[in-house]
Amino acid sequence: MITSISQAITHDVPRETYNFAYPYTLTVNRKRLYNKWPCYPMLEIAYRLLQITYIKGVCCFMSTNETTTKDPFAFLSPHEFIVLTTYRKTGDAMPTTVWFAYDQGKIYITTNKNAGKAKRVRNNGRVQMTPSDRVGNLLGEPEVQGQAREVTIDERGHARATLAQKYGEMFERIAGQESPDRTYIIVEPLS
Repeated sequence: MITSISQAITHDVPRETYNFAYPYTLTVNRKRLYNKWPCYPMLEIAYRLLQITYIKGVCCFMSTNETTTKDPFAFLSPHEFIVLTTYRKTGDAMPTTVWFAYDQGKIYITTNKNAGKAKRVRNNGRVQMTPSDRVGNLLGEPEVQGQAREVTIDERGHARATLAQKYGEMFERIAGQESPDRTYIIVEPLS
């Protein structure tokens, strides 16, 4: 068990106790600590950062659960655009820059029902995604593959809400009112 904040910061704790160690509650008189440990404010900041990353599940060294699987699409979420590569019947790759939204391990994309990418997804759901800028210049991050399909009627509202939450007013201007010509594509990790 952790007995001091410095021990929590420097990780002088056996690996099997990490799950019990965080979050470590600070119930101490800070003024006394500032006098006793001049570096305490920096330790507290470092501890808070560790606590935040533990809560978000970013730091793998704090978890003893080795069976957790990494989400292959999570690294895409902070980006605004991706290059979505769909495949023709002949196998030719067709890259397209699109808006997307990430939610619960899935990627949501919207397009016109008659667009080429929607037709190719109906034919062959295999896709590749790479972060890019608005004109399709790749940002140098790895490509990730997935299986795409059109959303069902039940999933349509969630797909639209997820995209609207990410892009806000811009999405409402471009996607406009809900229409039968608009479709939503969901990309799931390959199993």
